[in-house]
Amino acid sequence: MNAATTPVRAAGALGVAWGVALLARPEPLWRAVTGSGPDEIDVLAARALGVRQLVQGAAQAAAPTHLRGLFVTVDLLHAATMLPLAVRPGRRRRAAALSTAVALASAATTVAAGRAGRGGHR
Repeated sequence: MNAATTPVRAAGALGVAWGVALLARPEPLWRAVTGSGPDEIDVLAARALGVRQLVQGAAQAAAPTHLRGLFVTVDLLHAATMLPLAVRPGRRRRAAALSTAVALASAATTVAAGRAGRGGHR
């Protein structure tokens, strides 16, 4: 492991854990984030996000440098799709804001690790 792979592998491991949690326990996680119970669509969306997190996290942990651009792209697309929900009032606002923040943090970690692996140069 090195400066370029350690943070991405760690983000991947966290993604796997978050994905498993979303798949296994979407209702209590939704309540913890939003303060209210989820409907069927919320549970389905949480589980779909869980699958994405699990797959991406496993890929990041296994091959942190090979698909770096794809990891960042997927995270940024996810953040872009969540941002409209995160900024508008509604019962899904907190969940969308958390999802946006997690995706942006993952993308930033992956970009920073890539720069560290190249000695800080582009």
